[in-house]
Amino acid sequence: MTTPPFNHRWEKRLHDELRKLPELEAPPSLVPDVMAAIRARQEAQAAAWWKRPATTWPPAMRAALSVSALVLFAALVFGGQLLAPQIANSTEASWLSLAGTKIAGLWSAAVALVNALGLVLREVLSPLLLVVIAGACFSYVALLGIGGALWRVAANQATE
Repeated sequence: MTTPPFNHRWEKRLHDELRKLPELEAPPSLVPDVMAAIRARQEAQAAAWWKRPATTWPPAMRAALSVSALVLFAALVFGGQLLAPQIANSTEASWLSLAGTKIAGLWSAAVALVNALGLVLREVLSPLLLVVIAGACFSYVALLGIGGALWRVAANQATE
């Protein structure tokens, strides 16, 4: 793909103007700030591995952390399965069952309301909604085309 030939006079003029500018002086606080940042980074690297973020730990320690997390998760799941029959037989189980029934009732009511709203939107607003969406899509594409055409005209005029 070849690029169209452009007139680069403005680049040369800009380069010449920038060369005429005086050198910028560094602020006096730059060196102490940079040195403090370097010192802080060195101190962070010198810190014990367990005081650093886990992503910077040695690979063996990261593997040990992963394995211990998996073992802890498995212990929680296995312990939950072992305790499930005892929880079901406790006196609090009836309270939990009642709470679950109430939550299930609220959930089914919410689902019914959302389904009813969807049915109303589908039946009543369907033709109007389709016209609005189609109009918005057409406007979007038309504005993109117009913007692209204007950009090309402006870019061609800037290079002439």
